[in-house]
Amino acid sequence: MKHHTFKVICGFTMQYTFDESEIGPYGEPTEDAVIALEEELEEHLHQNYSVDIVDVEVDILLGVSDDADM
Repeated sequence: MKHHTFKVICGFTMQYTFDESEIGPYGEPTEDAVIALEEELEEHLHQNYSVDIVDVEVDILLGVSDDADM
């Protein structure tokens, strides 16, 4: 049986929570926090797939919670 290997472009949206220390002065995740998330996703995906690029873009703030609220 022959196997045919293709480069496949995949996209997905996920929910992720950044700590307060990872939020910059304008209420968005810092560049370092986004890079750390990219690296974490790439590490997990590489366990099962050959991944070339992981590109994270922060879009919509879903909410803010406080540990005291839990």
